[in-house]
Amino acid sequence: MAYFIESSAAPAGDGAEPVRIIRFGGPALRACVAPSRGAELCSLQVLRGDDDWLEIIHRANDYSAPAGDSWAGKSPTLWPAVGRNFTATQLDAAAVSGERPSVCKYTAAAGGGEELEIPLHGFAQNAVWRQAAGTTADADAATVVLECTPADAPDSSKAQYPFEWLLRMELRVVEDTLSVTFTVENKDAARHMPFSVGTHPTFCLPTADHANAFLSGTHALDLKLSPFSCLTGESVDHTERRKLPALEFCDNVMGRSPSADAGDGDFMELVSPDSGMTVRLSQKLGASGKRFDNAPLYFVMWADKAQGFFCLEPWCGGPNSLNGSDAVRLAPGAKFDWVHEFRVRFE
Repeated sequence: MAYFIESSAAPAGDGAEPVRIIRFGGPALRACVAPSRGAELCSLQVLRGDDDWLEIIHRANDYSAPAGDSWAGKSPTLWPAVGRNFTATQLDAAAVSGERPSVCKYTAAAGGGEELEIPLHGFAQNAVWRQAAGTTADADAATVVLECTPADAPDSSKAQYPFEWLLRMELRVVEDTLSVTFTVENKDAARHMPFSVGTHPTFCLPTADHANAFLSGTHALDLKLSPFSCLTGESVDHTERRKLPALEFCDNVMGRSPSADAGDGDFMELVSPDSGMTVRLSQKLGASGKRFDNAPLYFVMWADKAQGFFCLEPWCGGPNSLNGSDAVRLAPGAKFDWVHEFRVRFE
């Protein structure tokens, strides 16, 4: 089968209009992305054997409402925030009350200034992205390019994030690998623009039911969180364990181990020995992002055994980065790019 790109529709349930999705891929890997649902990766199928296509995204291409408070799954786009962000004023009040602030806020200017609300994980996941030039399939790859501007984002985002910007996402399948390049351009004429970026891949692997499933890779530094979901500065290095039980490390922010081999890049693998499957997720700063070495690359884990999913999330910047030193602060007219890749193998 040659590389392809085609449009399709996914059910939304309750009589709602189906969601347009773009299907693309090739002989070993197929994927879907939903432009109107925040450009989220909504399906990832891998070829196992000669003709056995296995779906590995939780609730893939299903946009009906999940039952109760179940997780809708798939892979939301996180921008311009990852995790929760609280200002010093909020955290001081929380230390007195003992309760986590009910809304997230940040200061748009470095060193202080006006406090603005920002949704958990930002608002790009609620924007309507547009297909852009560069979308093509040929003999070597299938590439889908999507773009988003303030005009495509929810109206509330204008007050939450008063900058001019352009987001570009390139999803590209080559052989058995899906790469996602996320580019941010600051269109503001005068101000630096703060942000963090990530995605939230939700895998429907058998990890939640198999005690033998584990994680391994360059990130074995367990970064401790405060009761308010901010990094405390404390950590535990689990490098010597080599294999981290998936159901033990399922609500954690993981940093790069000091002893990790720099030549390996930044990656984590989710391994299910019982099924013989390994999902490798790697990330790196692109050519225009490399100067932002203040913005660390993390992997965040979250799982639910009953619902049968495991999230392995690549983040550039961490919790409360918009109020600290971990955020990218992009100069007017400048660009930033960040890349992550998916690869699945069977043994």
